[in-house]
Amino acid sequence: MALLSILVCGKKTVARTCAAMSATGSGFRIGSQDAIPALPGPASKPVKETHMIYAINYDLKRPGQNYDALYDAIKNCGSSWWHFLGSTWLVDTGLDAKGVWDRIAPHVDKNDFFLVIGVTREYQGWLPPEAWNWINSRQLKMAA
Repeated sequence: MALLSILVCGKKTVARTCAAMSATGSGFRIGSQDAIPALPGPASKPVKETHMIYAINYDLKRPGQNYDALYDAIKNCGSSWWHFLGSTWLVDTGLDAKGVWDRIAPHVDKNDFFLVIGVTREYQGWLPPEAWNWINSRQLKMAA
């Protein structure tokens, strides 16, 4: 069972700790998609011309279930994604929160819990430098 991750991001970090975190081989992943597949219906329409960053947080309740289709749906929500915390993804997308949810909902078990929420410029946390680089490079896409 995956546990709910709370996204807490920051503008500075301690180099000594970041090096220690990187040395653990924790599997930091950053992805990118060249094209967003179109889905039928109004749910997948872009909100505006610019992209925004959304955090997708979940608590998956069915241990052993294959969630690969869910992870692929999350990756396909936008032009770029970030996944360092076990149950948290950040997605750079032109969709609104409902559009993101409509993309991933078909792959969610009815016992699972999800939260799709816009990321603001107010953040703090303890992550490796690669994570901060991804987040900080997208500050202008975050809600004020």
